[in-house]
Amino acid sequence: MINIVKTSPDMKAFRDNNVIMDYYYNDVNGEFITKVSITPDEYK
Repeated sequence: MINIVKTSPDMKAFRDNNVIMDYYYNDVNGEFITKVSITPDEYK
């Protein structure tokens, strides 16, 4: 995931503005499983 954030042209505006990206994952029933945060320190 971090590599996608680092290299995707679509994510450039987010990188340029030091956005923290939060990804939320749910199971097949829609129940929350986990959240993954990617911070500017990780993708810069």
